[in-house]
Amino acid sequence: ETIKHYEEMSTPLPFVAYALWGQWFGFDLFHLRWLSIIVAFACYLIFHRLLYITIANDRAVLLGAIFLVVQPYMIGFSIFVYTDMWAILFVILGLLAHVRQRPVLLGVAMAMAILSRQYMVFFTIAAVLYYLLDYWRSREFLSIKMLVACVVATLPYLALVILWGGPSPDNQLRQVYLGRGLYFQPIVVTLYLCLLLAYHLPLLVFYLKRFYTDVRVLVASVILSAWYFIFPVGPTQPSIDVGIPTVGLFNRFLRVTLGDGFLVQVAFYLCFLLALPVFLFFVRDCYTRWRAREFDLAFMMDLAILSFFVVMPFSYLGWEKYFMPAVPLVILRLLLLKYERKMKPTVMR
Repeated sequence: ETIKHYEEMSTPLPFVAYALWGQWFGFDLFHLRWLSIIVAFACYLIFHRLLYITIANDRAVLLGAIFLVVQPYMIGFSIFVYTDMWAILFVILGLLAHVRQRPVLLGVAMAMAILSRQYMVFFTIAAVLYYLLDYWRSREFLSIKMLVACVVATLPYLALVILWGGPSPDNQLRQVYLGRGLYFQPIVVTLYLCLLLAYHLPLLVFYLKRFYTDVRVLVASVILSAWYFIFPVGPTQPSIDVGIPTVGLFNRFLRVTLGDGFLVQVAFYLCFLLALPVFLFFVRDCYTRWRAREFDLAFMMDLAILSFFVVMPFSYLGWEKYFMPAVPLVILRLLLLKYERKMKPTVMR
């Protein structure tokens, strides 16, 4: 009954973990925060290991790991009792399993990620597409094993869906947030494209020539930026219903520095405009590698990032912290542009 009706929207793994930790060490915030610190440390350590294996530049590896650590939301996830870090940890672990070609580890990591946050299914969708295409190209049995691991990873969540009678626990919150069902929210696409620039700006500075020199891409970005005038950044309807006027820390920062008015929308529009060439690069690169049957780590990262932008607009709530699972993906993908380590399959294992 507790699993069926607990008053949260997300899947139960982190809550169960904190409950067990509390029974062993105490439920006061001091002891619960130690578990947050341990999970965060594991997350950063595995991300550093992932970069070390895939990036052929030690300085870039260190700076990439530090860049993830200093993200404002990641700092909060690391210190306070939030459950978001669990999902990020298991996505990174899943990427490591993909690089190492370990089906069991991949399946466990994916299952744990979805049991931490429903929308982590975006990573599973990307992996399924990748291994289907890889098997179509290579006919290797390993691709089948990895594909089976991805499918099996969804079974625990599917069992919960049957128990709940829906995508989240059967409770009052679901009536508030999902009373009208799941539907695609275009303003969430706008928000996360803005954050693609805002949360990676220090790193994107090193790629100005890569993203902002093709005139055709720049013209296309200007044309596509009309999307912003139709679906500007703002709280989704469920947020408005519960009295949340912003979409996160960056939004609050802009409101404090620029005022709560026109200039905030100008700043978001510029972020949206400048993010489009980066996003179009991921789209074009994914298509190019598919046409060339070049199914490598960069292709997997392209699929994961694009899958994130397809799945997340179906979330009931557009919020900046929900963009955080994409941050390590984008960091790794950007570093691969300059420092990709070429590895043979035997070395990867």
